[in-house]
Amino acid sequence: MHSSKQKKEDNHLLRKEVSRLSGVGSETLLYYEKIGIIPRPPRSRSGYRHYPPEILGRLRFVLAAKSLGFSLDEIRELLSWRDEKERPCKEVQERALQKMQEIEQKINDLFTIRQELSRLIELCSGDGITEGCVILRSLAQETSPHEEKEQHCCSSHPKPSS
Repeated sequence: MHSSKQKKEDNHLLRKEVSRLSGVGSETLLYYEKIGIIPRPPRSRSGYRHYPPEILGRLRFVLAAKSLGFSLDEIRELLSWRDEKERPCKEVQERALQKMQEIEQKINDLFTIRQELSRLIELCSGDGITEGCVILRSLAQETSPHEEKEQHCCSSHPKPSS
């Protein structure tokens, strides 16, 4: 049996401890091992994973990169560059610039989507029944959202009286 005292003496962490200290789920740790984000740790005789304390810094790096929108493939690349230590910083800057451009494009796409949704919402009075709803017709591509012009939906299909 692996005592707590012995665990502290060999300075390794068990998976549940790494999970608790890092905020990364236990199953996610296994996944990160599988895809090479974190190295596979040695195991005890009883099969428990023994993570070195440095794994916490690596996981902080992963979480910080994820919060900036980097994918796991990109994070794996960034980690390999970090591990190399002699890589030109310019490459890291270029990757960060590329990520920022991707994010700016997503923001522009979301703004366009918001504008279209806003326009469709304005065209829908909400007073009729779904048969004539411009939003539903647009989603079904029965008509182009731009063909709707200023024709409000639900006007030709009033709500049945109760």
